[in-house]
Amino acid sequence: MFKIIAGVVGALVVIIAILVALMLWTSDLGMTKAANLATILVAFFACGLLIATVGLVVAILVLVVVINNLVDKKVNPLMDQLTPLLNKASETVDTAKGTVTYLGEGVVSPLIKVSSILAAVRGGVSALLQNRN
Repeated sequence: MFKIIAGVVGALVVIIAILVALMLWTSDLGMTKAANLATILVAFFACGLLIATVGLVVAILVLVVVINNLVDKKVNPLMDQLTPLLNKASETVDTAKGTVTYLGEGVVSPLIKVSSILAAVRGGVSALLQNRN
């Protein structure tokens, strides 16, 4: 790994040295040609970057469309099947609430009342029996 990095750095140093030497030992006409060539290369790479960016945006849009179609084909039918099940579950919960309310009002409340009356009678009888002793 170190050899690769050293090779790349060395190559860059050599290229920069060659460019500096060319700039120092060339005429103004040669520098003008080199500047024109550099401008053309920058424009070429800018166009390539623009094309790559447009391609990436198109690929992302295609991916979004594919995912949307997948959701329409796979998830929406499942949701259509789950909706009736959820409605039935909601009805079952409502029925259970009604049953609990009925039992609370119709069975448990009278039992509590009877139990409290019996406790009161038991307390009263025990109080009367304690007063006689």
